Amino acid sequence: MFRRYFKKICFIWTILFVQILIGLVLFLFYKHRGTERIIARSSFSNSLNRTQIPFETSSTVHPFTVSFPEAAQPTVKRKLVLLLAYKRSGSSFLGEMFNNNPAAFYLFEPLFPFTRQCDVLQVERVDALNELFKCNFKVIPSVYRTAFEVTGHTDFWSNCSKNNICFYERHANLLQNYNSISKTPVKCYKRGGCETPLNTTILSNICSRSSLVVYKVLRICDLYTLEAILDNFEKKQDVELKVIHLFRDPRAIIASKLHLKEDETTLENIDQSARRLCQQMLNNINFVNHFWKAKSRRRTSYLPIFFEKMAEEPFATAEKMYDFIGEPLPQSVQSWLNFSVTQKTSSGPFLTFGRDAHSVINNWRKDISLLNIKVIQDQCDEVMNKLAYLKVTFQKELHDDINIILS
Repeated sequence: MFRRYFKKICFIWTILFVQILIGLVLFLFYKHRGTERIIARSSFSNSLNRTQIPFETSSTVHPFTVSFPEAAQPTVKRKLVLLLAYKRSGSSFLGEMFNNNPAAFYLFEPLFPFTRQCDVLQVERVDALNELFKCNFKVIPSVYRTAFEVTGHTDFWSNCSKNNICFYERHANLLQNYNSISKTPVKCYKRGGCETPLNTTILSNICSRSSLVVYKVLRICDLYTLEAILDNFEKKQDVELKVIHLFRDPRAIIASKLHLKEDETTLENIDQSARRLCQQMLNNINFVNHFWKAKSRRRTSYLPIFFEKMAEEPFATAEKMYDFIGEPLPQSVQSWLNFSVTQKTSSGPFLTFGRDAHSVINNWRKDISLLNIKVIQDQCDEVMNKLAYLKVTFQKELHDDINIILS
């Protein structure tokens, strides 16, 4: 009986030992497999960070591939330049002095979808500019889409929503830089826009890695709306903000607008148009006196440029602006200026700058009557005094060869 009892106990212990042994083997086996999976996942993740990252713009667009890290963090101290101007003030010519700099990230009219109506989407346009200052282009498609929906304006000419940049034909250097990075270069045509939208992640990366970022903007009507953004830049050590403000004789601006079919300015409402323009100018001049002149400690800086001086001395104006931002005037910009203002053919939008500056500056004298000139001068009296533009009183003065700007 004792033997039978002893055998039974041995049998039970043997079963327990075998179960423990099997359990130990299984534990070691799965622990080893789990470690392999963790290592494999880590290796795969690291390999993605070291190699190319695919991005998709939409389900209907082919994916782009770019050799950039995951985050678009700035790697150099950047200089941001805001070119603030008024419609028909010569801002396109001014902007080309930066667009022809291959080292600059330049955008022509990035706020175009917001229209020139100052009372529409005021907060939204400032928010959009702030995102552009941060090189955050990922929000731009929805921003453009919303702006066009609210304003009801057409995107036919600008192709902002279609391409994720406005007026792509104004961005030859940017498109060349973009295609040198993207594994799937985008093709753009003279008419009809680009085949696919520009990838916003690539745009953000190009922008954040550019030491000079320049935006030419007409649709910030009031500098006061930028005060919070400007104050924020006072605290930044890695970014400098420079504001270049282009002015032009309001009589010349109004006269130029009268030639545009799509502009709201007409001879019937010339007083209203002049009042609106000069009130905008006056508000901005007052802000400059409040923000910059009253506080010399500002890290952000401001430079006024006059169209008339730019037309007379385009090279000196370019040198003045590049000296202001602390950059040498590139040879490419000098070459473009030399070609644009000295060639004698009849084609091209800027050929009269420098070569026939007097005509460019004084064309308004022939385009509008003395009566309408006086209407504009009455509405713009304070602005013209502050900007030192001479007024005309008699018909004879319209034909006199005098300097329009005092200083």
